[in-house]
Amino acid sequence: MGRIPKSIGLLTCLVSLVLTGGILVGTLPKEIGKLILLQVLDLHGNPGLCGTVPEEFRCLVRLNTLDLRKCGLSGRIPVAVMELPELHEGALHGGEGLSF
Repeated sequence: MGRIPKSIGLLTCLVSLVLTGGILVGTLPKEIGKLILLQVLDLHGNPGLCGTVPEEFRCLVRLNTLDLRKCGLSGRIPVAVMELPELHEGALHGGEGLSF
């Protein structure tokens, strides 16, 4: 198990980030919001994740899939994230502790 490092924000050409299956703990770094080319963010199945979805995720304007099922995240998904232009209905999957 490990944490997503803040240095992930340096991977500016990343288009898909899939880290599933209980390998993550800790909070989501706001630096993920710097990945402006990111289209897929799939973190499902990581109950060790905690905290909220960072407001900085609003910068992921190309994001078309966001899967946070079975994660330990809580709180509200920011409205700006739910209104991302490429994130179509059915491609946003929240966990039990998340609300829209």
